[in-house]
Amino acid sequence: MESLIQRQSDIIELIKQIERNFSKDSARRKTRTYLDERLDTLDKLWAEFQSNNDKLAHYENDIEPYFKEDQYSQSRIYFDSRLLL
Repeated sequence: MESLIQRQSDIIELIKQIERNFSKDSARRKTRTYLDERLDTLDKLWAEFQSNNDKLAHYENDIEPYFKEDQYSQSRIYFDSRLLL
């Protein structure tokens, strides 16, 4: 369980890193291919995040911060808000 929770944290950081890098890249670099690759990477990361969350649901408790803070819902809101930008 601990390794899955750590992976969830890593995935969110990877998503944030993609966002940071995207904002730093010049407009010239943001071609259709570039955008498609970033979206594909984000989709794959989110799919893994959801799959891991499904596995973690078997261990749900009120003690672990991942569940106590409802990190899945917080991450979903963050992910969705980033796709709308």
